[in-house]
Amino acid sequence: MSYGLGAAMKMGRVFIHEAGGEVWTKGNVFCQSTSLLDECLLQPMSSCSLEDVLHGETAPYMHELDSAKWDEHRVLQSRDFRGDTAAFPHVFHEVLAKGPVPLWSGNDYDAPACEIPFPAAADNGRYAVQWWRAQATGYVYRPAPPMLRAIREHTAKIFQAGLIPPGTIGVHVRRGDKSKESSDITDAKYLFRVEALHAASAAAGAPLQRTIFLSTEDTITLAVFKSWPNWTVLHTDVPRYHEKISPMDFAARTGVAEVVLNDLVSLELALQCDAWVGSLSSNWVRLIHELRSTVRCKADNLFFDSRFGLNFTYTTSIPALYR
Repeated sequence: MSYGLGAAMKMGRVFIHEAGGEVWTKGNVFCQSTSLLDECLLQPMSSCSLEDVLHGETAPYMHELDSAKWDEHRVLQSRDFRGDTAAFPHVFHEVLAKGPVPLWSGNDYDAPACEIPFPAAADNGRYAVQWWRAQATGYVYRPAPPMLRAIREHTAKIFQAGLIPPGTIGVHVRRGDKSKESSDITDAKYLFRVEALHAASAAAGAPLQRTIFLSTEDTITLAVFKSWPNWTVLHTDVPRYHEKISPMDFAARTGVAEVVLNDLVSLELALQCDAWVGSLSSNWVRLIHELRSTVRCKADNLFFDSRFGLNFTYTTSIPALYR
């Protein structure tokens, strides 16, 4: 979606997300009137739909046309946008060259206004794409008001602590069928990374607590984490499994609405943490990384990749106080 929005801005067009995410909306009690992700779970990305703009016309796909002829068509469609340095909307170059862009304070998280760091923006194409993807994700992930209320009510049911204590480290461990895409990262490796992150925070003069909020679908991983000495492990009280099945298969078995709500509660709790460990090969971890960097104003907090151990912060500074 971020690449599509960037391409539309580059061409001076309005971006409309036609469909996608039906696996999470079909049969979901929150989506009885529509199957569009950005009309039942999330706030709409645009005030109009593809049907609104077509008025019965047909719109060609971009890959079917010579790019020189794109301007001849009022509406264009595309099935695929790939992320490269060209995906960064150039309209931002001049704006960012003048300094950080303040984040709107009237968001759904009751967070104060903050500035999103963008060091050496004009000269770093790869970083620019990462920055833009984070901004677009912050815009796309805006829970619809009924969904936001449901998340807050459900939190009280499945997370007895209520709130994440300051200084907590968020850890997401994806198991299930993830090994089909990449080799599993052992629980012992996660402990090693968490200890390294904790040591880094202490060396910087802002020591984190020895408290973890763990989000995982795996029953065994949860048990292993809870067995670690000298660590307090917080988690939601939800159904889990140890089978090598996909999240979609588990949702079909358990109930789509329940799984979606459980996952969004875990996401909100992860964003309350003050540092994170996770594999950025996981789309869920990337979502946490991008949202903590934008709507939660924690772009400069520690974030260690569980596989490579790299610190993915957007600036070189480490906060002296938790926010």
